Amino acid sequence: FVVDTLFGSGPLFAWENGGLIGLGPISTTSLIVKDGFAIWNRHDNVCCLTTLIRRDLNTGQNTSITGVAGDGFNDVATNGDVVYWTNSPPLYQIVRFRNGASTPLTSDTLGSLFPVTDGVSVVYRKVASIGQEQVAVYDSAGEHLLTPFDGILRTSGSDYQVNNGWVAYTKAGPAGRVIWSRSPAGVETQVTSFGTPSTIDALDPNGAIALRNAFGIAHRRYLAQPDYSAQPRDIGSSLGKAYFLGGGLYVAIGRMLFRVN
Repeated sequence: FVVDTLFGSGPLFAWENGGLIGLGPISTTSLIVKDGFAIWNRHDNVCCLTTLIRRDLNTGQNTSITGVAGDGFNDVATNGDVVYWTNSPPLYQIVRFRNGASTPLTSDTLGSLFPVTDGVSVVYRKVASIGQEQVAVYDSAGEHLLTPFDGILRTSGSDYQVNNGWVAYTKAGPAGRVIWSRSPAGVETQVTSFGTPSTIDALDPNGAIALRNAFGIAHRRYLAQPDYSAQPRDIGSSLGKAYFLGGGLYVAIGRMLFRVN
């Protein structure tokens, strides 16, 4: 539970064993929870300085990962891997924390930001200048560029996600964002061709993608199956947030959870 303040931070609590446990001050945009792990940036009472914390929700153990992580837009995987972007020299590089050790994944002159990971691959933005950025994936073979510098300003989640080796990401099209997929084998496939912009809602571990498409004032949610041979299926309004759970697609709207039939 996070309490917001005017300065973007507040106290963080965990509900464990029937009670609240105080975990200290948190940057309110930094909390990520995946299965048995949570990460957040803890404010250290010094302007602009935070410590990235990982908590094992099964043991209750906190681990201080680093004091140079960017304040938010980092990620944790269900296996406990933590990926973060650096906000101190070397600036704007991607680092992975695994089994107690931190390993830099990038070291070039481009800025690398806002990583996401599934414990196998890491996907992130590479920025040359304002308005000039691309999406890259780092896996067992190293770094692979998924898009050119195409003028799209991207956000993790709506513009790129990774799950079980599958990557969903956006490229520039004639009428805005087009969604593409990269399989665990490295096969890249165009998923949408609406002629209007699309963004990613959720990515299934088998490659299915829930997505949103904007057409005028109408915003719809669609489902693209993993072979991508057919046009994504219209499943309803884009209201709420989509989740793949146990092989099914669910949409949370307000306090209600719906299963998509």
